[in-house]
Parts: sequence; C-alpha cells; structure tokens
Amino acid sequence: MTRKIFINSFLLGLSVLVLCLALFFGLRYTQMIEEGYDRLQGETEYAKCGLAIGGIDYLKSLGNTNHITWIDAGGNVLFDNYNQDLKQSYTGHEEYESAKATGEGRGIMKSGNGNESVMSYAILCSDGTVLRLSSHLNVVSNVLKAVSPILWVFSLVLIISGIIAFRMANQILKPVNAIDPDSPNLSDEYTELKPLIERLQEQKLTIQDQIDELSYRQKEFAALTEGMEEGFLIADKRGVILSANGAALRHTRACKIGEELKFIDEGFTKAKDQALSGEKTEQLIEIDGRNYRLITTPVVSHKRVSGAVFIIMDVTEKEQRDILRREFSGNVSKELTGPVEVIAEASSKMCKKKTTPEEARRYAEDISRESKRLMALLGDIIRLSKLDNGEITEKKEKVDVYKLSEAVIKELKPQADEKEVSLKIEGETAYVNGVEQVLKEMFFNLLENAIKYNRKGGEAVISVKEKNEHVTVTVKDTGIGIPYGDQSRVFERFFRVDKSHSNSLGGTGLGLSIVKHGAQFHDADVNLYSVPGEGTQISIRF
Repeated sequence: MTRKIFINSFLLGLSVLVLCLALFFGLRYTQMIEEGYDRLQGETEYAKCGLAIGGIDYLKSLGNTNHITWIDAGGNVLFDNYNQDLKQSYTGHEEYESAKATGEGRGIMKSGNGNESVMSYAILCSDGTVLRLSSHLNVVSNVLKAVSPILWVFSLVLIISGIIAFRMANQILKPVNAIDPDSPNLSDEYTELKPLIERLQEQKLTIQDQIDELSYRQKEFAALTEGMEEGFLIADKRGVILSANGAALRHTRACKIGEELKFIDEGFTKAKDQALSGEKTEQLIEIDGRNYRLITTPVVSHKRVSGAVFIIMDVTEKEQRDILRREFSGNVSKELTGPVEVIAEASSKMCKKKTTPEEARRYAEDISRESKRLMALLGDIIRLSKLDNGEITEKKEKVDVYKLSEAVIKELKPQADEKEVSLKIEGETAYVNGVEQVLKEMFFNLLENAIKYNRKGGEAVISVKEKNEHVTVTVKDTGIGIPYGDQSRVFERFFRVDKSHSNSLGGTGLGLSIVKHGAQFHDADVNLYSVPGEGTQISIRF
C-alpha cells in the first residue's frame, strides 16, 4: 500500500515536471525559429540593397558566413557563393516561388548530405530576380543549451518530490497501520477512518459469533459421531485427517487428527486412493475374521476433489445371516421338490373324487395355483442358490443390454396391459460382459415389480445409458414406493414390505434378492431411491 501510494504520488509529480519541460522546450523552440527568420530577413534586406548598388561584386565580398544565391526570373542561378556550378534551377523551390508570388519566402529543408536542416529566406528584387540567403539550423542544440540549467532545477525538484511522496505515503498509512484488528478503536485525529473502524468492529463481532457457532457445531458433531458404531472419517485432498470418531481411528495407523491417513489394511488404502482421485467406491473387506463395508465418497468443489468422506461399517453379523440364509435356500430347494410333486399329483386325483364337480374343480384350481406358486418359489430359490454358490455354468459374453431390455418389455407387455401400466424404454445400445440369462432375470424381476406395485394408469420406464466406460440400467416406476424404514432390507431374501399385498400379487420375496446377487456376480452396484406414494427407482451400474 505504501509503495503504491508512493509510486502514484511520484508519477504525478514527474508527469507535471515533464509536461512543464515539454511546454517550455516547445515555446523556446518556436521562439528561436522566429528569431532565426528575423535575422535572415534583416541580412537579406541588407544584401538586396548592396546588390542594387554594387552588383555581383558586392555579393562576392560578403564571404561564406551565409549561403547566398542570386536567381533570375527563370529560376536559373546567377550567383552562388557555395557552388560554382550555376546549372542548378530553383524552379519549384518553396521559398523561391513564394518570393516571386508575394515578394518574400521562407522555408526549412534538409541539406544536400541530408544530415542537417537549413533555414532559408528569399526576397524579390526590383529587376525581377530573387536573392536567397540560408544558414544551418542549430535550434535544437541551442534550445538544449538554454534549458540545461532548468533541467538541473527539474532534477532537484524531482528528488524533492520523491522525498515528499514517500513521507506523504507513510503519513497517510500511519493511522491505518496503527489500527489493532483485535481491538479497533477510533482516533479523534482521523475521523475519516470512522467507517473503516466501525466495519472492523462489526466484522470482529460477526467472526466471533461464527467461531462460537462452529465450535458448538463441532462439539455437537463430535458427540454424535463418537457414539456411532460405524467409523466416520473426513480427510482433505492430501489425505490428512480433518475429523474422525474413535471407531474409524481404530482402523488407521494415524491416531490423531491432523496426521496423514494411513489404513492398517491394504484394501482400505486402495479405496482411499480411489476416493481422493474422485471415484466413489463401496467395498467389503475382511480383517481378522471380521467383515467391514467401506463406503468412500469424494468431496468435489469447483470441479476439483477437495477431500473425501469414509464410512466403515462392521457387517460381520449381517454377512453371517446371509450365509445362514444361503444354506437355508439350498436346503429348501431340495425339500420343496417332494411336496410340489405331491400337490401336483393330488390335484389330478382330486378331480376324480366323489365330490361335486364344482367343489372338485375349485380344489383343483387352488392346488394347481399353489403348486405353480411353489414351483416359482423353487425356481427362484434354485437360481439364488446357484448365484450364491457360484454354480453358474454359462460363460460370460458380450451382451446387448438395450436389446435384452426390449425383449423383457415385450415379454411383460400382457401383464402391464392387464394392470393398465404403460411400458417405455430409453437410452442407447450398450454392451455388458455377463451371462445373458442372469441379466434377463435381473431386468425381468425389476420390471415385473415396477408393474406389480404400480398404480392404475401408471408408467414403468427402463433406461440404458453408458458413461465413462460404465453401463447403467435403471428401472423407474410411478407406483406405491417403499417406506423409508424398509428400504435397507428390500434386497433381503423372503423380505416383503406388505406380506398380504405381496401374496395377493403372487410374489415370492426373492426377486430383488436375485437382482442383488446377480449384480454381485457381475461386479455391479445396485442403488435404490424410493419415495412412498411417488415411486421407486433402482439402478444397476456395471
């Protein structure tokens, strides 16, 4: 600030001095030009009188102080004291033509060698000839000599201006620099600073309020996160821990906030690097016999990664429950085969019993309906068991999921028409490396649910999009939605939001579980978003 004020003040003084010097130089130059012409005019008048009395001999007697040229009416040189060659013609010369026309002429031109300027004055004689005198023009050097004393004065003034500007800058900023930001008070000597002081005081109060609020929020946040069973950790873009609870710090080598984040597990470390590079990840990692799910989310600000949030959940019990359910599915798939066959056989025999035809038909229809439902359940259990145990025999190949989605829509079109639900497909052709039959079952289950749990006149949309080498298949409906408390459990096998409603629709409770395990088989992520009463959206990102 001081430097800027000094430079501006100094430049202002320098500009005034340069302007004054240029003005003085210009005036002095003009004055000396006029004086030069006046001198030449007087000498030319005297030479004219001498020529009229003494003729050319008089001109010869004048010597070489000035360049004297005597020119006749035709422009031919009669006498030239600098040049004996009289063949030169002055026709067209400015001062000669002006003298012939008005009686006198003047002009400035370059000399023969082009290095100097020559000032000329011409006068018309009584016999029609023109007498011309010229001399070298040394006005600039004379002016510089004349103003050289003034240049010394200007230099002195410039030095004084610099000193004054420096002192003025310091004097102006002295009261500003003397302000204490922690305790700004107004001095009686500088009332002009009153708005600045008042603003500083307001800012101080505002900042203090914000610090108090942040401190309170930080304590509140720390109390909430410390009581969480899940590990919660925030790191900046350099990987330095900004905030963490005790559960998260147990999985790191850095045990203090402000240290660089270093996980004790290689899988966690890899996820950290991915998050800080801008990639969202979700991984299941086993450490010392315990299963942990690590969710990492990059924090993006102005299109740049400024940090990451890490959530570490102990899902050992949940994984154990899944193992038990997988074992149960395997057992059930074998146990249900017999009853299904018995029910199917009984339904055919019951039609031959001595019951009324109407009753026999009703029993047969009930048994047939239940047998079909059990067969569907058996099929789902078998498929789910194969996915769990990795018993899929088909090899993965390049599958056009857009074309596959069209086939699923065509297959479910009658069911949608019966429910008065319109089906729609969006997106573009995209390929996934997978098993076509498993993919079809996944899309079929999603779209079938979108039809079953939709409202009359609703819509179910399946879209296929490819972005950044990832293919995303999304099924969205305008149905009843899923309550928020149940959204985390809908992918569990046999789980139903409303069992009575699901049974009436013929559901087995395994559809979304097949979707989940099919996604795991294809290394894909499943995301659910649902608003009760508005609809559900489930996306599979390959």
